[in-house]
Amino acid sequence: MTDMDGRELVIECDKAEANVIYEEPLDAAYLSRLAREEPASYVSFALKPGGLQRYVEAMVEFN
Repeated sequence: MTDMDGRELVIECDKAEANVIYEEPLDAAYLSRLAREEPASYVSFALKPGGLQRYVEAMVEFN
């Protein structure tokens, strides 16, 4: 992904997701899908403390 100035932004998903706790192993698919289909949203959540964890918890509640 690139920023508004054309610089490449790289998020290492493995590191960003290292502290995410899943209730079920398949819950990891929520983040995989988010990164693939909405990379800007993934980056937004990944840059916030606890953002990816909160996203997974919200998806579990909705599903």
